[in-house]
Amino acid sequence: MCMLKCLLGCLLLLALNKGSYQYEIYISQNEKNLISNARTILQKLENILNGEKLCSQGWEEYEDHCYRFNTKKMKWHEAEVECRKQEGYLLKIEDANEFRWIVARAKAYSVDDIWIGLRKTNNKWKWVVDEQTSHYQKWNSGEPNGDGPCVHMWSYFTYNWNDVTCNRQCSFVCEQR
Repeated sequence: MCMLKCLLGCLLLLALNKGSYQYEIYISQNEKNLISNARTILQKLENILNGEKLCSQGWEEYEDHCYRFNTKKMKWHEAEVECRKQEGYLLKIEDANEFRWIVARAKAYSVDDIWIGLRKTNNKWKWVVDEQTSHYQKWNSGEPNGDGPCVHMWSYFTYNWNDVTCNRQCSFVCEQR
């Protein structure tokens, strides 16, 4: 609740002052990420109200989110950095419908393995975008089996999730809200 109050307070300060003043606010990295995501969402809402498309060129829309399929293969950390450069984050799959849509698009792009933004931290599988534990899960049978702290979707497992070492080279999907 404190984090939400801080986020709302910071957004209010930004809205009132439009960045004209510098405030010293001490917040965690997670709170900074939430503020950044909220700022992005507010900008997109403003753009939509002004008649602009939700997604930028090169991004695909599904359920009010934007996705960019990157067929270039990278290590997990490199893919995560690349998504941040593209003002997004590594894919966060929240339900079965989104999973099925991603699989259909992966097949259309002929992508056989995809990094997702799920990572094992302190023995819990968490999404890197918001540090939340994964409520929806699509692990392949026998997974996770301790092969590594990073997760990819693999066509060999009908795109079900597989834990692997983060040094593997995979394609990846960036997502924006």
